[in-house]
Amino acid sequence: MGVTRVAGATFRSTWNIYRWYLARRRRQAQRLSAADKAIVANEIENVRAALPYVEADDRLGFHEEPQCYMFDTVSMKRKLRVLGKLLQD
Repeated sequence: MGVTRVAGATFRSTWNIYRWYLARRRRQAQRLSAADKAIVANEIENVRAALPYVEADDRLGFHEEPQCYMFDTVSMKRKLRVLGKLLQD
């Protein structure tokens, strides 16, 4: 079950980053719009939901082809801090 949850979270992250770049490319404003903040909040929720599964199974986040971790608990917690700061500004 953890693998499917993390796979779903990975797809959701991909969708969030696509929406983020598309929205930011259309304008050059420094402040985040309500739509930008909604994307950030969605990604925070997404990472928080996936984190327990990655903490429970350290194989999650490992990419076989390049033989490296694409994400782990440390990078996920760092991402939460960075995203949290975006919402504070």
